[in-house]
Amino acid sequence: MNNKKIADEFLKLSDKSKILFGELRDLPEYGRKWQNYFENAFEVFTKLWKFQQQHREILDQQLGLKRWQVGEIASKIGQLYYHYYLRTNDPGYLNESFSFYSAIKRRSYFKLSSDERSELVLKKFRYFARFIVICLLLRKFDLVNDLIMGMSQNMADYKGSLSAASFEEWSRLCSEAELFAQAEQVVLLEDGGTRYVCEEKRLRLLPPATTTGLRLRHAVIVGSKMQQAAFSELTIDMYRALFMLEHQFPTGDGNEGPDQLLNPSKILLFCPTVARFLSAFATSTDQCTLDDIILLYFSCNHRDFGKGMRNANSEGLVLCPSDASSPVHPINW
Repeated sequence: MNNKKIADEFLKLSDKSKILFGELRDLPEYGRKWQNYFENAFEVFTKLWKFQQQHREILDQQLGLKRWQVGEIASKIGQLYYHYYLRTNDPGYLNESFSFYSAIKRRSYFKLSSDERSELVLKKFRYFARFIVICLLLRKFDLVNDLIMGMSQNMADYKGSLSAASFEEWSRLCSEAELFAQAEQVVLLEDGGTRYVCEEKRLRLLPPATTTGLRLRHAVIVGSKMQQAAFSELTIDMYRALFMLEHQFPTGDGNEGPDQLLNPSKILLFCPTVARFLSAFATSTDQCTLDDIILLYFSCNHRDFGKGMRNANSEGLVLCPSDASSPVHPINW
């Protein structure tokens, strides 16, 4: 394959990856018929990643391939693994996502000049925010704090490249990340004057079950309570609930059976409309068998929740206090 054909093949794979990524973005948040979309996307992105590794020098000569473009590919693969984790409920995919995000950091793929275009600066900030989410879910708090400091420093460096509104928005997101990390790192419980440190961890693996019966298969987690730490549409209580519904990562000792590692599916809803909540609940119900259990977890202010359910026929009604702070900024996809 000559140099021009190599360049053409890279552009072809790149265009195809963007189409598949867009299709994933448009998929419903929950429900069936998503597996093939992810499999096709993983196949193309894997080819694209390996192809640029094998022909980096030629692509640089033919197309002027920039390091930030390589970083963008790695970032999208990290997003794929993160969303695959959300769909499959297998925490192991978080490690795959982490490997790509950490490679971006280690190799400085998003190292930009101080006068770089605003769209490139925003790509870097989105990478920071997404990497922070992964590190929170893996409880790598030292790295979370390091990323928050790096994001804050980058905001100061690239302030001139952003509009005032965009700078304010990302400043608030950075503050939310810092408050979230501070709120979560240490949880103190008091009992009769004695204080205990409580550290949330995923459930430990249990011996294989000897009997069959009811089993938790689905969970709908709604976070709408005002005045609590939140980051990327994930409130602190939603975050903690996740750890109560997932097993620890497999140890690789060969003793984990398929039943042990099956975590319940989880639908995370931040300040949803009543219509959106009912749609998520209906989807979970439709996927249940007679032996399945659905967990409904609501975190909201009692007065506003009751008012919301009395008016549940209103599609525009939001299960969130009217005087709550403005929603955190979504960073998914």
